[in-house]
Amino acid sequence: MRKGNRQEGGFMHIKKILMAVAVAVCVVATGIVYIVSGRDTKATVFPENTTEIEETSSIVNVEESESIYVYVCGQVNKPGIVELRKGARIYEAIEGAGGITEIGNPDAINQAKPVEDGQMIYIPMMGEEYTTENYEEQGDKLVNINTAGVSELTTLPGIGESRANDIISYRDSNGGFKKIEDIMNVPGIKEAAFSRIKEYIKV
Repeated sequence: MRKGNRQEGGFMHIKKILMAVAVAVCVVATGIVYIVSGRDTKATVFPENTTEIEETSSIVNVEESESIYVYVCGQVNKPGIVELRKGARIYEAIEGAGGITEIGNPDAINQAKPVEDGQMIYIPMMGEEYTTENYEEQGDKLVNINTAGVSELTTLPGIGESRANDIISYRDSNGGFKKIEDIMNVPGIKEAAFSRIKEYIKV
């Protein structure tokens, strides 16, 4: 009886161990399934969130990089169209046009003022009578160097009566000017003089 009881007791002990191992295996297996499932879920969600972030960032970058264009003329070293970021100031437009010339008047315009798309920025000469209103109307009042008389030509910066007569003599002898750059063929009018008047003349 004692031997039988010992065998039975030993069998029950082994049975308990096997049950404990089985429970442990089930717990471990359940944990692995949970972890793998959790990883799969995260893998599905993460790209969607990333896409949303990338799309949002793209929208922000487009807004921040939006460009505007202004026309800078007058006494600047490189007059013409300047591309700027939205919200830029006049001083940045002037820098984009090569800066103000030695004879330009930097105090004639508020350089801290924001620029607007399509705006024209004019830098006058030192001593030039200038107002924004007058210059905005000037587009229709350019001096036609093929038809202007002495009185009109002398309104141009640096053009006196003698030089005005030279212009008239040249155009009479050569059949007029085909383009405004041709005025540099007149004696005494070279690049420096042309740069001062080119914004005010037409053919």
